[in-house]
Amino acid sequence: MFAAMRDQGSARAIAPALTLLRETGNAIVAFGIEGEPGYGIFQSARLEPKKPELYGVAPEAIRGGMPSILRQEAPDIAVVGISTFDASVDRFVFAGAEQHGIPVACIVESWPHLWLASFGARDLALYKRAARVFAFDELSREKFAEVGFR
Repeated sequence: MFAAMRDQGSARAIAPALTLLRETGNAIVAFGIEGEPGYGIFQSARLEPKKPELYGVAPEAIRGGMPSILRQEAPDIAVVGISTFDASVDRFVFAGAEQHGIPVACIVESWPHLWLASFGARDLALYKRAARVFAFDELSREKFAEVGFR
């Protein structure tokens, strides 16, 4: 599993599950860009996030370098947050995973009604391509069901 999140909400939502999966012997790669909120959350959870530099990719070149990183890691699944930033590690992982035929799971952490109102028209088509979308609270599940997620 290759997990990457820019935002702290998504990273906080998934970090306990990643920790448990790692503790039970699953191969987990936490990934992020140093200085971004998600990277710090992964560090705090002792997930030892990998940085793009480890793969010979500069942080500012992550968009073009992500396919190479995913090719090197060859995960069974990529897990990303639902980010409002077009230039986010989440979106670069999503695009790179699609390019390599790697299924993508998205984490919805909170405030889905605000996200849908502000970015839904722009982003729903992208996230509907995900293999799975996980919502951790009833409000998120309800709001995403209303726009066609199951």
